[in-house]
Amino acid sequence: MNWLNAALLFAIYAGHCELMAWWCNRTHGLTLRHRTTTKIRAVHDLIVLGAAPGLLFGFGLFGYRLMRGGEWAAVPWGWKAYFGLCGVGVVSLLLCIARHLFRPLPAGAKRSSRRIDVTADLGFKPIGAGKRRAQAALPGNAQYTIEAVELELTLPALPPGWDGVTIGHVSDTHFQGEVALPFFERAFEEMAAWNCDLYVFTGDLLDRPRRIDWVEPTFGLLPKTNPEFGCRFILGNHDWHYRVAPLRAAMAAAGWEDLSGRVETLRRGGDSLAIAGDESPWLNGPPDWSAAPPEAFRLLLAHTPDLFRRAKANAVDLMLAGHNHGGQIAFPLIGPIYAPSKHGVRHAGGTYREGSLLMHVSRGLSGKTPVRYGAMPEITRITLRNDSRALEEDG
Repeated sequence: MNWLNAALLFAIYAGHCELMAWWCNRTHGLTLRHRTTTKIRAVHDLIVLGAAPGLLFGFGLFGYRLMRGGEWAAVPWGWKAYFGLCGVGVVSLLLCIARHLFRPLPAGAKRSSRRIDVTADLGFKPIGAGKRRAQAALPGNAQYTIEAVELELTLPALPPGWDGVTIGHVSDTHFQGEVALPFFERAFEEMAAWNCDLYVFTGDLLDRPRRIDWVEPTFGLLPKTNPEFGCRFILGNHDWHYRVAPLRAAMAAAGWEDLSGRVETLRRGGDSLAIAGDESPWLNGPPDWSAAPPEAFRLLLAHTPDLFRRAKANAVDLMLAGHNHGGQIAFPLIGPIYAPSKHGVRHAGGTYREGSLLMHVSRGLSGKTPVRYGAMPEITRITLRNDSRALEEDG
């Protein structure tokens, strides 16, 4: 057995998988309907799964017999060229792993969290009905454990009047049925207990229109806490597949204000904060920032973090997004592999600094595929701080 060639074939397969993930992530980041992305994912799965036995038997043990004394000289140049490209995939994979392992929390951000075992709280696992029920019931599925994240963000442009303001951020509920209503009720009860000054939702409300009646017992809890600046929402790409007017109406009936494609100015202590919503590239957007006072702090709600470059161009200070679900499955050491983004897993979930822009990407509460491993559902409480307060505390 030629173990060196065996290791090379394994590396080729790893690089091949990285290339396929790169292609799959970026096509899913385009404005495509579910029927198209489903076909793309099926082709991806076939190519990834088929490559393993192809390399093992066609190149390793039989065919070119590279693991049994065969020579690379016998391999056609076309395959050699592709294997060389797989080498680029290996480098890309290693860079992704390094970014996952060594990405620090951005300057000005403090983070703490606690886990909520919803199954223990309820006394039963909230698995509902639907064709993906078996996936929801998989052993070790972290779908029923919520991470309640507390973020304190110090932002240079934040006016003193907005120091200490709290924002409750939730994203990607994906109501459909396999994850039952009590799970979501528990998440929103926790958020209501925070008594935030502002609550925001960044899209992907549901995956089955008949679950629209879940909006009131969940989202309807937060306006009842009388937040100083109310509740704002935008919709996402999964909502785009349905009639959005009833979704917007249901959210409005639950006490939420639609922020899609517009800018609103809020004032506190004489200082201004401009909050906007961008549902691009699927629905309304981008907002017209010229309506905002020039001195206002700028807060953007966007479904996809792929809009970060546009946000930077519009001098946005803080951007809140969702969409990528933390990759939904994140492997130990390697991290997430898949995210429906033009930038792959670069912004799978967490807090990021992109130049002057600070961005938090929520992992959301659920997904069309109700499976979570290493990327548990998330709700977030954000406290805004300005530089002057940080300096006083340090002193």
